[in-house]
Amino acid sequence: MDEIHGVSLEAINGALSSKWLKAIMDADTSETADHGAICLAEYKSTWTALRDRGDVQFWVKFGAPKLKILCKKEGILCFKIDELLVFDGHDFTVYVNRPISHHSNIEYFNSTPKQVYKDWGIAAIVELIKKVNGTTTSVEIDMKST
Repeated sequence: MDEIHGVSLEAINGALSSKWLKAIMDADTSETADHGAICLAEYKSTWTALRDRGDVQFWVKFGAPKLKILCKKEGILCFKIDELLVFDGHDFTVYVNRPISHHSNIEYFNSTPKQVYKDWGIAAIVELIKKVNGTTTSVEIDMKST
């Protein structure tokens, strides 16, 4: 399918790419970027392992998301993981003069990643909801339905 509710798949993926690009620009230009605003571009967090493994921090850098239409009500939202960096510890506040990726020129880590993974993908089945505002029809991607 190349359209849903009269909206072309090309237009939907173009809008997703625009939102992703804005998220990258927000992440690159602000040290205090709103995590909700930049989550299409990157996501950082700490995972605390059980027992003696200690804390691990990770930094996921996403490529532009793409939608594939399954039917009138559902689609597959595909996220490309450009890079997943895994570090020991939990401190995201220590910086050095060494960039580790193309997505962000502000944040630097004080150590080499313990693991680096590239070119992964994540796919989620999402609900596609038709929205009409006057004469304009749009499609909303419901992430809560995943």
